[in-house]
Order: sequence, then structure tokens, then C-alpha cells
Amino acid sequence: MASVTSFIRNMPASSLQAYFHHTGIELPTEVDWEAPEPEVARVTLRAVDELDDEARARIVNDAERVSALADDAGQTALYSVIDDRTVLDDLANGHARALWMFLNEPVRFRHA
Repeated sequence: MASVTSFIRNMPASSLQAYFHHTGIELPTEVDWEAPEPEVARVTLRAVDELDDEARARIVNDAERVSALADDAGQTALYSVIDDRTVLDDLANGHARALWMFLNEPVRFRHA
């Protein structure tokens, strides 16, 4: 579950909130998305540990796919397939950019 830990710790809280909202995965613990980032990460990681195997497996799969495009090579690939680069430029980091593409441009994400 190291990939999930890295995914959650490197993701801005707003992006994590968007991920869980988009996927419909209900966390068993309430997360205060406005709390400081380390607190959001801690609570989210604990909540993911409490999920059933199916939901946790989905998160592991998604985290691995997103994290694979969060490095420099992945970012180059993402920027090569998006029409409006400013959308990605406005996001906090490579993890947030990869997740945004994963959620909002799934075909282009797969292409990257």
C-alpha cells in the first residue's frame, strides 16, 4: 500500500476530495478537507485502511496509474496530449496534474 500512501501524501487536499467525490468511494471516517494538509493525509490514510478490499483495491490501482504520470516523464506525456496547458499549469504539482487528467480527460490520460 506504499503507492496509496505516496499518492495521498503528495496530493493536495482539494484534489483528494475531488478524487473521492468523482469515484463515489465513501470514506468511513469524515475528512475535514479544509484542515492542514498533513492532517488531511493522516485522516484519509486511516480511512482508506478501514475500507473493504474492493474499494481499497480500486484506490491502489488508481494511485499506481496516477503516480506513474506524476514524474517528469509523465508530466511531459500529459502536457503533450492536452489542448489547454494552462489548466495543468494552475495545479499544485505533478500528482495533482496527473489526477486532474485521470478524472477529467480519461482518454487523453490513457493516451499519455
